Amino acid sequence: MSFCKILNFNKTESIKTYIYLILFLLLILFLANCASPQKSSSKELAQVHLRLGTNHLENGLYPEALKDLLTAESYDSTDPLIQNNLGLAYFMRDKYDLAEIHLKNAVKLESSFTDAKNNLSRVLIEKNNLSEAKSYIKDVLNDLTYSYAWKAYINLGLAQFKESNFKEAKESFLTALNSERENCLAANYYARSLLELKNYKPAVVAFEKAEAYCLKSKFDEPSYFSALNFYRMGDAYKAKLKFESLIERGSSFKEKSEQMLELLKK
Repeated sequence: MSFCKILNFNKTESIKTYIYLILFLLLILFLANCASPQKSSSKELAQVHLRLGTNHLENGLYPEALKDLLTAESYDSTDPLIQNNLGLAYFMRDKYDLAEIHLKNAVKLESSFTDAKNNLSRVLIEKNNLSEAKSYIKDVLNDLTYSYAWKAYINLGLAQFKESNFKEAKESFLTALNSERENCLAANYYARSLLELKNYKPAVVAFEKAEAYCLKSKFDEPSYFSALNFYRMGDAYKAKLKFESLIERGSSFKEKSEQMLELLKK
């Protein structure tokens, strides 16, 4: 059966249709050739802004990071790394709902994206969605190829600490510290777990280490809770010195330290 019969055209109409068909196919090929470079260009621009945004993120320039990462997303919304880094940028700006959306997008786009799952668990901990956070942490720890398991143990410890499971939290932070000995966050919460468990003497040493590790980042929480640990031990003199030091250096714990000094006077 001929092509003409299939289309039910006469000979003249068939020739015209054939010419139109050829022209149509040529137009499709032309448009396809035009579209491919544009698509490629969009991907390349997305990667440029991703690199810029990531660099800003690593240097603590969060508004600049967010701007570049949003631009990257406008060029390519299907890149899981862009979604992950956007989640981190929003997390650093305390926009936890937006951070959760983008990190879940990253996991949806790449189900084996373990680092995104770990980042998502941290956001969920901040939102007090502890059960969901721990389910993601379990997935992370089950990935034996993940090089940063210590990060997951920190997140697990934070979830356990929020649940007042201080004994379990202490072990999770200790596991993290076995890999990252000078990690500020793990050291601080390990010491705080000892404080909550009323292990005051071991906590003295743990807080000293945490203060040293957190010095560079100017994170004063270990100093405040170290003072509180001395207070609970009954060593008012050392507690007073530490509270006064926090006040003198204009710490974010200045007001709480002033309140504790007033309490010490009674």
